[in-house]
Amino acid sequence: MSFDIFMQAFSGGDAAAGDGAAALSVISPLITARESNWARLTTADGGCDVTGLDDATSGLMFNHASGEAIWSLMFDVARLAGYAVMPVGCPTCVPPGLPTLDLPDELRDEVATIASGDDLRRVVLAP
Repeated sequence: MSFDIFMQAFSGGDAAAGDGAAALSVISPLITARESNWARLTTADGGCDVTGLDDATSGLMFNHASGEAIWSLMFDVARLAGYAVMPVGCPTCVPPGLPTLDLPDELRDEVATIASGDDLRRVVLAP
């Protein structure tokens, strides 16, 4: 699949710095190919592409996700870095502890609280 899944931190409705080091600590062990700002992540049952690695504090974009393990990885990145997850065409997803009031108004119309990678996968792949 090729859904674009954006992740970014927010504070008071504005873009904010996320914990890029935490995001990279989850991503780095799974990098199997890298060129500058882009990398291919490989899991036991699939993987995805990720961009934004040059400045992970400003957010990341995942696409071409396949398999099941990658959804847990994306959830862990969002939770540890303090990112909201914005899958194109889907509700904005927030991990536990991320205040929805920090989201911009236009992202608060449809919000899903996610507690796992399975929750994220269900939101993105919902019919």
